[in-house]
Amino acid sequence: MNEPRSTRNTLNSLVGIPFPAIPSIVTAGLRSLVQIAGKAMSSFRRFLARPFGWLIAVAGLLCLAVPLAWATLVIYYSNLPWAGLRIGLAAAFAAFAIWALWFSRQRRMSVLTVVLFFGVVAWWISIRPLHDRNWRPEVAVMPRATIDGDHVHLNGVRNFQYRSRNDFTVGYQERDVLLSHLVALDFYVSYRGRSDILS
Repeated sequence: MNEPRSTRNTLNSLVGIPFPAIPSIVTAGLRSLVQIAGKAMSSFRRFLARPFGWLIAVAGLLCLAVPLAWATLVIYYSNLPWAGLRIGLAAAFAAFAIWALWFSRQRRMSVLTVVLFFGVVAWWISIRPLHDRNWRPEVAVMPRATIDGDHVHLNGVRNFQYRSRNDFTVGYQERDVLLSHLVALDFYVSYRGRSDILS
């Protein structure tokens, strides 16, 4: 049995020379190969879609969870005077955001969460940094330098008398330095056993 006439005519018009008839068993085999290749490609696409689907889902979750966690911590560590109020507002914000973004089907709840988030951002930006907080004695006083030409006056230079880690006598000094007399400058970092305190 010969190949259908339409296929031969197409091949003849493409090549420009008479094309011999192709046995139907060959064309059937080619069709089978194309079908197998198509099935293999669709299986491969499904295989890739699964891990990439999880990756996209995790990335989307992080894009929502990280800003919400940051806003919750901003409320908790804010300048509100009462600890109970800070804890309550932070917990209420986190609970509402989780409900609005993952459980509520109302679009306006998601929009309200976004508005609240940007409200927290604006509030955080408006908080002025203050030094009159409950600092540890070792870092309670900031040194200051007054520069007058070549002369530098330093006050608040720490000069503690340590007997043990937590037993010490607080002491500060004032010093005067001439910049023209400096030949070297040493920089020290004192690690005090906690990662959040460096001096």
